[in-house]
Amino acid sequence: MHVCGDSTLNLYPNGKQVGKTLSTHYNFSKMKMKAEGGATFPTIVVQASDTLQKELNSQPADDSILVIVWNGNDYDNDQHQKIIPTSEWSSALQALKEIRESYFPRVLIMSCMDYRRWGCTTQWAIKIRYGHLQLRNEDFLVLPMKILVGDLLPHCYMGDRFHSNKNEAVLDAWEREFHRIAHIATFHCVMPDYGEFLHKHGRYLMMPLVS
Repeated sequence: MHVCGDSTLNLYPNGKQVGKTLSTHYNFSKMKMKAEGGATFPTIVVQASDTLQKELNSQPADDSILVIVWNGNDYDNDQHQKIIPTSEWSSALQALKEIRESYFPRVLIMSCMDYRRWGCTTQWAIKIRYGHLQLRNEDFLVLPMKILVGDLLPHCYMGDRFHSNKNEAVLDAWEREFHRIAHIATFHCVMPDYGEFLHKHGRYLMMPLVS
């Protein structure tokens, strides 16, 4: 599992990403993670591209999963009136589609648009909701993180709802979330060419219509 995302992946006060502890002590030895404070959707896609080219030599394992954690840093200023897709955002979406097509058929987006949970505005919610729509229109599976963000809420770092303290409860919550992600990616992840595969190889039965 390769995870790229924003600072919701970091644990405080040290600001180190949760993947370091999970890969060492929580049976996620193959997990690789990049987390960047203030990361936007375009910069997270750059993270994914760098991981693919510099760390995997453009040859990820066949069973690899790419997880994008994006929680709307693109819209951190209420005076910023742009609603995506901007040209930069659209280019990032196209780049992610190409990564999925050529390297990671299992790509999931973790993104919570609950503005009350994050302490954001309704304008922020409208913008990130539109981003979700663009992703779903391209057959990306967007997971709302509702269970995880609820579990993390009591453990906010110094009142910052986007950041969590490092403690056992937080680590356990992330562990459960990544197990859910692995299960979903294995059995339910959207594959853009799945219908073509079924048709080409005849992996279906013609059944009579039932009224």
